Parts: sequence; C-alpha cells; structure tokens
Amino acid sequence: MPKNKKLNFAWIMLNGYCNLKCEYCYEAKYGFKQERMNKEIIDASMKFINENCAEGSEVAIYGGEPLIEFDLIRYLFDNYPIYNYSIFTNTILMTQDKIDYLHSKQDFLIMDISLDGAEETQVKNRGAMYDKDIVRQIFQKFKHTGVRSIVVDPSKVYENCKALVDLGARRIDLNYASFTDLPGEEYIDVLSSQLKKIEDNPSFKDVIISEPHYCVENSDKLCSIGTSRIAIAPNGDIYPCDVFYFVNAYKIGNVFSGINKIDQEGFLEELEGLKDPNRPCPAHVYCTALDNKKQ
Repeated sequence: MPKNKKLNFAWIMLNGYCNLKCEYCYEAKYGFKQERMNKEIIDASMKFINENCAEGSEVAIYGGEPLIEFDLIRYLFDNYPIYNYSIFTNTILMTQDKIDYLHSKQDFLIMDISLDGAEETQVKNRGAMYDKDIVRQIFQKFKHTGVRSIVVDPSKVYENCKALVDLGARRIDLNYASFTDLPGEEYIDVLSSQLKKIEDNPSFKDVIISEPHYCVENSDKLCSIGTSRIAIAPNGDIYPCDVFYFVNAYKIGNVFSGINKIDQEGFLEELEGLKDPNRPCPAHVYCTALDNKKQ
C-alpha cells in the first residue's frame, strides 16, 4: 500500500451471520458464514487501518448483525476511539444498556439502521418487528441517524416512510430489493406516485428521502471499492467491499500480510467491465446495487 494512505473507508465485519433472514438479503442468498471476529483480529485490523487509512477515515461496523458481538464493539470503541465510526444494525437486539453505552460514544459514532417501516411490511420482509420505543430513542439520541429501507412493494412506500418519520426518522435511503428484476414501468409509476404523495405532505418537510438508484447506471464512473474502500472479514481477510465477503474468489489480502497487489489489480481490471455496456457485469450477482444494473 502506498505511503500516501489511499484508503479512506473500511468495513469491519464482526461476524458473518444474522438474527434475521430477510427475504431479499444478499447475505442470506449466498449463505451466511458462521464466523465471528475476535480481539486479536480487531487489533490487527486497527493496526492495518492505522497504517493504510488517511486521517479522518470512516470505519463502519457491520455483520451479519454486529450487535450480536456487542462485547467486541465495546472492546473496539474503548481501545480505538480515534476514528469516525458508524454501526449498521437492524436494531432487534438493541437494549437500553446498549443505547446508553453507545450514546456515551456519540462524539465519534453515527448510527445507521435498517428498517422497512410499518409493522405489516417489516414483519413480512424480515420476520420480526423492531421495538418502537428503542428506535424512537435512537433517533432522539443520535441526531444523524439514517435509515436504509428496502422497497419490495412500491405501493407501500408512503405508509412505510410515514411510520418511520412518526418515530423520528429524518433521513431515509430507499433501496430496491436485490432479488428483483430491473423495475418495470408499472413499478416506477407506482413508486413515483408514492414519492409525490410524500412530497405533498407537510410532515415530511424536514425529511430527506433518497430515491432508489443504481450506482453505475448511466455513468462511466465506478465506485471506489477495492481502491479507497475495503472490507475486513471476521477472519481478517480483506475484500473490495462487504458484499464480496461471500465470494472467496474476490479476496484481495489479509490484515496480517496486507493487500495482495496482484489480486487487487485483477479485481479492478475485472470491475472495469462495468464501463462497457456490452460486457456482462462480473459483480452484479453479488452486489445489491449492481444486481439490478441494466445489461
């Protein structure tokens, strides 16, 4: 890795399994890995990040479901409070004690939560309902909390966003379900009418809602995975981003030995195919955003 520290974002995946099995989850689709990080790997990961990430870099705590490993979160935050952290969680395992602890770290911590909105949709998609009081507290205590919400049924977008806003959400990122085909005209029309309904409702005045999008569609730019962004698996292996953790062929290094330049360059060469509309995307079956890219 060059001495100028090109990395600016790292996912730390504390485990490879989850307490839910959402019907659209790419991790469940390709099979959860029954792996969990330990303190030795955390120490090695933070050493790697310190040596390779620029000042002000963000470290995202992921899984699986990271709250399963809350003892490791405590270890990480108590021993390495020098980075900008975020936690991505479905909130099901959140408790008052955990909220109180995380709130004490709010100077360097942002919460990102994954919820699908109203109870009917949440239970249908995920099989379990979140605790509304807990979620309300998260929004109250962590002012910059964002919500990632998956749109399976576009006719429910208003209802689901309203349920989240009523709990205190002020930023909602809508995403297409990764298992669906590219949405057709009817889907887009319904979604557009739902978004218009949101726009016309004063209760959404101060709420930022991002529409579903494709990260590379109609663009000759690629995302920065594998170059300025990397993901660290529970066993210390390094991948271009979190979704590639489930595809061993895309491993590009390890926190103990560093990034393998040959593997990294091979991945980036393959990824270049995204710029050519006539070449099948090598990543679309693994990536939530690329899964729906027009071929």
